[in-house]
Amino acid sequence: MSVSRETLETYWPKIKKLAETEGAQSVISLCEEEKDFNMRWSLYRFSNQTLAQRDWSGRDLNTAITVGEAGIE
Repeated sequence: MSVSRETLETYWPKIKKLAETEGAQSVISLCEEEKDFNMRWSLYRFSNQTLAQRDWSGRDLNTAITVGEAGIE
């Protein structure tokens, strides 16, 4: 079952704040808290894409790459 974009968008403020204040590992922890595999995978993918494409304070591709790689493991 796929997760709607609308649902994932509700996570953006939290992802953004975590990335800005605590870094990639905190975003990974947020994704790992999700018990449902499909939601966890979707959250990793969404986090990776939005951190790479959207504006946020301290934006860098290393954060997006680190989150994306964690989602693959």
